[in-house]
Amino acid sequence: WTLSPDFLENSHAFKSVPLSGAHPSGVTRVIATARGPISGGAEGNVVFWEEARRKPSAVGHVEGAILAIACSPTAAYEAESGARLAVGTSLGTVTVLEADDRTIVYTAQLHASEVRSLSIQNHRFQHRHILASACPSEHSVCIWDKNLKLTQVTARAHVVAFSPDGRFLAHGDHNDIVIRDGRNWTERERLRGHRGTVSTLAFSPMQYPDDLWDGWLASGANDGTVRVWKVAD
Repeated sequence: WTLSPDFLENSHAFKSVPLSGAHPSGVTRVIATARGPISGGAEGNVVFWEEARRKPSAVGHVEGAILAIACSPTAAYEAESGARLAVGTSLGTVTVLEADDRTIVYTAQLHASEVRSLSIQNHRFQHRHILASACPSEHSVCIWDKNLKLTQVTARAHVVAFSPDGRFLAHGDHNDIVIRDGRNWTERERLRGHRGTVSTLAFSPMQYPDDLWDGWLASGANDGTVRVWKVAD
């Protein structure tokens, strides 16, 4: 991995649609999916929105404040069955739901305290369902495979993110970014450059779903910088 010197251009604003009234204690997280936005609140409500009607299509509830929401790549881009949604709370629990009918697959106590970040991979070509979660207060990243087998690594991580094809898992470790191999979760590379805690990570999407990902990784930190990393040839 190398630090890319390129800058992103041609950014533009988009029109926001106000969706209000479903979270009396405040909205803590919101994500976009092919079927519309999904929001989570401090009161533990998970709200599925119909954007065109500006009203909830379904409301669920979990114990604890919702601090993280993630959807598998298929849920983000296509309204198809097999996609999954994960919700992390202030109590250290993670609930995984089927995205199409909102039924709960399982709830697990992954951490002793707050789940600050989630990433879920349900790649239809690799037939894998994997979940990663970060709990900075206990310095741990938990990784679940499709058979609910737990792998736990020590890292002061505030954020986790899978690459779109599932080959890599990236997470913070204080000022560093750790890249792990998606086959066995061993550390593949450590990216250094930030001078503050890494707070957010984002992989670029794949142009074609059946290709191997070869894009870039963006990272943001408390040092006030955003860095863009490119996969080395």
